[in-house]
Amino acid sequence: MFRRLWLRLVSSVVWRLPGRPARLLASFAQAERGSSYDMLEAAERTEDPKLRIKYLRHSLDEARHARLFRNRAMALNPDRASAALMDANYLSSHGIIRSESLFERFGETRFLAFVYDAESRGLEQFQMYCDLKLPDPDTIDTLKRIIKDERFHRSYSGAELQRRSQKGQKSDVQQAMRAQYWSNPWEAWLRFGRVLGSVMGRFWLWLLYVLLVGFFRPFAKLESQGWHSNPSKRVSIDDARQQS
Repeated sequence: MFRRLWLRLVSSVVWRLPGRPARLLASFAQAERGSSYDMLEAAERTEDPKLRIKYLRHSLDEARHARLFRNRAMALNPDRASAALMDANYLSSHGIIRSESLFERFGETRFLAFVYDAESRGLEQFQMYCDLKLPDPDTIDTLKRIIKDERFHRSYSGAELQRRSQKGQKSDVQQAMRAQYWSNPWEAWLRFGRVLGSVMGRFWLWLLYVLLVGFFRPFAKLESQGWHSNPSKRVSIDDARQQS
């Protein structure tokens, strides 16, 4: 309940800030792109042929979602969106992809718990935007198309976790779900830290500029003659050869 109230409050404000919708959609595009890489890695590493097909379909869905979000971001504000979309280090600097894939770090059961939780949260978030009709009709139509895929992703991952519980892995599934639940606050804190670090870095640079430049500006003056040329001897090709 608290998450929904907070999401509704924040969404109502953030999506109405000038230039912010394009930036948010660009970040969604990057997140979906990173997710497609993780799902493709899972498709290569899993030993379950049925899950391999679902992981591959999931990867293709995420890649398509990335294109849809990218197109909407560029349509709303090409200048602000392109800055995020063209940043080659965005995925790694924002923790979307790391040196090892999620499947390698977690193992398959924990990976499925992550997928189920992430798709559930994403589905709730996108549905909230649709309910609030944010930010515009074309983006809402795009979100509705993506929501259909998100429901499938949540459904198959949840069904696989339930199947594993019924086959004697209930404790493993419960442990994976608990680990995923407690990792969310930590990930949120890391995201907040990145934002805070960026804001504080800009503030201190601005303050340093104002103090230094503002302090020395009264003592600075332009040369009386302004810009002037510095005549020099014309160098021929023979002179240049002699210097080598």
